Amino acid sequence: MTFYSNLAATAARLLTDKGQTATWSHDNEDGTFDPALGTTTGGSTTAYTAKGVLLDFQTSRIDGASILTTDKRFLLEVGSKPEANDVFTVNSVAYQVVMVRETSPAGTPVIYEVQLRS
Repeated sequence: MTFYSNLAATAARLLTDKGQTATWSHDNEDGTFDPALGTTTGGSTTAYTAKGVLLDFQTSRIDGASILTTDKRFLLEVGSKPEANDVFTVNSVAYQVVMVRETSPAGTPVIYEVQLRS
């Protein structure tokens, strides 16, 4: 095991032991769009569950455009990776995923930082 894979395993262990559960659903984009009505019918979603910790953004990172004062950060264990526009639920509150940043030194994913907006 390399240093970074050990670091990823430690992060996963701590988030599993001390973190909270989050769920999210991903739209598989397999529905049928009707351009005349502007609606999509059918389609499926995939549900995911993982552990992490919900935090506020540091004031210095809030710019009012890409990061709002009401946005949250969720530090997520590595595994299934959410995507922009997925619906993320923590503490019974639903958020939309704005962005996911992967910390992966030397190409080894260690943790995901998920930006959430309600």
